[in-house]
Amino acid sequence: MKNRMAKLLFIFLTGSLILAMAACGSGKTPETTPAAQQTTAAAEPAVTEAAGDATEAETDEDDSASEAVDLEISTDDQSVDLPDGYPSDILPVYPDSFVESVVSMDKGFTIIAHSKDDPEKLTAFYQDIMADGTITAESTVDQAYTVFGTLGKYTVQLTVAPEQDLDDYQTTYALMLFPA
Repeated sequence: MKNRMAKLLFIFLTGSLILAMAACGSGKTPETTPAAQQTTAAAEPAVTEAAGDATEAETDEDDSASEAVDLEISTDDQSVDLPDGYPSDILPVYPDSFVESVVSMDKGFTIIAHSKDDPEKLTAFYQDIMADGTITAESTVDQAYTVFGTLGKYTVQLTVAPEQDLDDYQTTYALMLFPA
């Protein structure tokens, strides 16, 4: 269980890094309006002066700029449902997979799933799908396949590897998609 949680944390952190890289590469410069400058200026003293009072600092911040993170993790043997808006037509979940967790954030998705098929089958399946995109980096080491690139209007990273923790499954994989 400890190894499984470490794996999930690693994949979540990797997805966050990809999201940050995708946001940095958007080519758009954030606009600062006078109202936003006033909000930021008003929030800074609240954080500095009221170090022991986090409630005051939190109420001064503008949360409308960021979207909520939605995390669903299976707590039993039933797959988590894919969220509305997940582009299954672009990067489908491998057939008959057990979807363990889904993270939705800023129109991006991270999915952790498991399959009873061997890693080579899933690798071939996702290599066929990525043939329609642009591959930036790709590697295969000890049956673990990782690819990074673009597919449609998404930046994609996917990893397929032999399952280490779940006896009923041969393969674990992670799909990460973020708007390009």
